[in-house]
Amino acid sequence: MRQSIVYFLSSSRNAIEISMKNKTILKKLKSVGYDLPKLKEGKVLNEEATIMQMMYKEKYGNQYNNSQNFYTQKKDTEKNYKKHLQLARVAYYEDKEMINRLHLGRQSYAVDQWLERAKTFYTVILDDTTKMNAFGISVSELDQMLAEVEALIASRQDQISSKGEAQNATQQRNDAFDALDAWMRDFRKAARFAMRDEPQLLESLGIKVASTY
Repeated sequence: MRQSIVYFLSSSRNAIEISMKNKTILKKLKSVGYDLPKLKEGKVLNEEATIMQMMYKEKYGNQYNNSQNFYTQKKDTEKNYKKHLQLARVAYYEDKEMINRLHLGRQSYAVDQWLERAKTFYTVILDDTTKMNAFGISVSELDQMLAEVEALIASRQDQISSKGEAQNATQQRNDAFDALDAWMRDFRKAARFAMRDEPQLLESLGIKVASTY
């Protein structure tokens, strides 16, 4: 199927509906096995493919929106986390236990690891805020940061979930289109044979007729 998705859906729908309504075409198609029930099968496949295409667009729209929301939120939170990380390295530079608990060593850029490190950082540091307070970082600021990180984790889960839904919608859409495409290929072959002497009928179905000139 090399046609655009919109054209393929509309052209196949038109061909099927015209065949069902035009008595002359329907009579000729019946002679090659494409009676009304058979044409209804094609109509159902077209409707399923249309629904799957709508779901595909919806799920990818959700994925895009969730990704945008996540990275927009992450930008400001990450900026403040880096500031707090630098201050904590100064405040606890002699405290090996806290350096390990706060993950003050080399940081990973992987998103999920970053989120877990950030959550651990604020959870641990809120147990003893004295040293951070000395650098002008209030308890309420640290509380706010923990809340932001937890919200980011939830947003990340939405992002991952919507990505999976989009991938599933893609597979379902592709399966539906493959089924419709296969049906239409057989339909066109049958129609060309049934109306081989009446090219105008084929053209009314959107089926190209080879020029004899």
